[in-house]
Amino acid sequence: MNLWDKKAKNYARYGKLNDIQKQTFEKLNDLNIDFIDKNIVDIGCGSGVWTLHLAQKAKNVLGVDNSKAMLEILQEDALKNNINNVKTFHLDFESFYKENQEKFDIAFLSMSPALQNENDFKAFLNLASQRIYLG
Repeated sequence: MNLWDKKAKNYARYGKLNDIQKQTFEKLNDLNIDFIDKNIVDIGCGSGVWTLHLAQKAKNVLGVDNSKAMLEILQEDALKNNINNVKTFHLDFESFYKENQEKFDIAFLSMSPALQNENDFKAFLNLASQRIYLG
């Protein structure tokens, strides 16, 4: 069991937008970033705190995380909230980008340790024409 599987039980879950999320989405709106009908990949999506908000507007969201327990929470919250346009992959980021053939409209990453090195960062930049990296 990895560290994030252990943290999952007490980790934040999807709910109302918190102040940071509200400010972030307002800023992204100011930057004319539109999520409507977009295919989005959320790297290091964890329990879906951001993923499920993105899915409210997006065509599809793919959540990638190396914690099975976090992804189970995401899937449970998606089901409970009738959000049907989210798929998940249980992979570390390096494995994901080495296997992935899909291009996305937006690549999203929020406060995640998923990117471990410069190669990972370059791979993140190549996933989509628009990238959102919240550090």
